Amino acid sequence: MTILDAPYLLMGIMFATTAIINLRDSSNAKRWKSAGFWGINAIIFIFGSYLPPLANGILVIVMVLLAGLGGLGRSGKPETSLEQREVRASRFGNRLFILALLIPLVTLLGTFAFKSLTWNSALLIPAGSSALAALGLGIIVAFFAALVMLHETPASAMHEGRGLLDAICGVAIAGQGTLAIELLQQDAHLDRIFVPVGGGGLAAGVAVLIKHLMPQIKIIGVEAEESAWLAAALQAGAAVDLPRGGLFAEGVAVRRIGDETFRLCSDYLDDVVTVDSDSICAAVKDLFEDVQAIAEPSGTLALAGMKRYIQQQHGIRDERLAHVLSGANVNFHGLPMSRSAASWASSARR
Repeated sequence: MTILDAPYLLMGIMFATTAIINLRDSSNAKRWKSAGFWGINAIIFIFGSYLPPLANGILVIVMVLLAGLGGLGRSGKPETSLEQREVRASRFGNRLFILALLIPLVTLLGTFAFKSLTWNSALLIPAGSSALAALGLGIIVAFFAALVMLHETPASAMHEGRGLLDAICGVAIAGQGTLAIELLQQDAHLDRIFVPVGGGGLAAGVAVLIKHLMPQIKIIGVEAEESAWLAAALQAGAAVDLPRGGLFAEGVAVRRIGDETFRLCSDYLDDVVTVDSDSICAAVKDLFEDVQAIAEPSGTLALAGMKRYIQQQHGIRDERLAHVLSGANVNFHGLPMSRSAASWASSARR
């Protein structure tokens, strides 16, 4: 094992701890399968470099089967409530972002420092790998700094982290949810974030992470009127199958919202707004005129929703708003129609 294996070892230890916590949690009806999922994750991260490729591939397939066939469950024990998280967030305020900034700061400084770090006249960190080693060090520093600042113990941090992992256990949800971290790193003073909703993975991932880190920020889901599966599911109380919606915003034109993503969206989204095709076309035009970027209709869905939400008089004054631009697979032949619809919508509002 080399120093470059340290970040993977740390992740493996975290996943192994999550597996043990799941296994000991009798309130989780699927604790054995959940423990198996996180245990396999731990094996891959800790021992993956020593295993043959075929073994790693089999382990990944087992993980996919466990997750895809509904083998992952959630603890029945009460989590930290949204109100409690809001109280803690307001108590620490922007100091929480000291922790978030520690990781890139230590990574930056460590990258330069490790390039000249030697032992017996040999480089301690192989050339080209200093950034990865520095990232691992940054994670360790930020973790212990968080324990000191928040007056927490490692055990309580792991239990709270387990709840977050349970919430975003779907690979797609967790991957897309990293967008929330990037948003907060760019602007830590946001008041509302508008996120497009199709199958719900992006909205669920962003909402879960934001509500765990900065619960005072409002998360608004945006749907196309012709593909408003989330609104229909919220009305029915469960994910429902509907006739195929319109294909204008084809990036969000799914048959139904996912069961798990619906549960997370209903728990964590603050509101949902729907927009028509004309509003989406107007957003495509606005984006091009403002930043000279061309996005597909579903890509500008959140911008159209943000404009609609403001027009609906939600008492938005002096707030910092963000919308997620989620796609740029532009159909060139559809641009004239978007331009015409945007012009018509603009003249109709005058």
